[in-house]
Amino acid sequence: MQYSVVESAGKVTVTLEKKLPEDVSVFVRTVEDTAKEIEDYQPKFELITLKAHEQKRDVEIEIVDDCQYEPDKDFKIELLDENTKERLTGDDTVCTVTILDEDRPGIIGFKERFMTVRRKDEVAYVHLERTDGADGDISCVINTVNKHEALGDKEAAVEGADFEVIKERKIDFKHNVTENRIEVILPDCETREGEEDKIVSFAICISEPKPDGVRLSKKNLCFIDIVPNDDRSAAQE
Repeated sequence: MQYSVVESAGKVTVTLEKKLPEDVSVFVRTVEDTAKEIEDYQPKFELITLKAHEQKRDVEIEIVDDCQYEPDKDFKIELLDENTKERLTGDDTVCTVTILDEDRPGIIGFKERFMTVRRKDEVAYVHLERTDGADGDISCVINTVNKHEALGDKEAAVEGADFEVIKERKIDFKHNVTENRIEVILPDCETREGEEDKIVSFAICISEPKPDGVRLSKKNLCFIDIVPNDDRSAAQE
């Protein structure tokens, strides 16, 4: 037997049916599966008595509604013998309840796919955004790269000289937070003879969106051109 309930409903109602024309008592017990007691639902272990004139009885289990996105989860409800507290025989003495999560964790991507900064800016400010939902805490990982096919024939920026490397940096978005700004340090290159007029490029990539259900947008790469200091069009806002 299978029941489904959306998390926001706050409860699930299951129906006990009695087949004998007499008083019948059974214990009703919830059992964890992927759904956990207290965290996802309120546990129940209760003796239920259906009188001779009753054919059915509804039993309610409280569902915990939170703002954190989670995949759908299951727990079971079992009927136990009144005396032995062992599960009764038969397929109809246990059912599975699936809690359906309606929360929307969102999609992570860069606000802009292409940026231009000047060598003298010292810092490149890169903005990430979270769209299509902002429920729960989510995260991703970012890395800088200077070798990527999408850079084409552009001259690669030098790690450590043109920009400081970012490796496996975790970026967190708390519940309802939709924007995040990261800083990429640009070392002072003015003293490097012959480099002032060059345009060099690198990229930042996003990976490892978590938890399950969080997706990356098509803007999962941001390409950054470092241009000469006298290029006023590259001034950051």
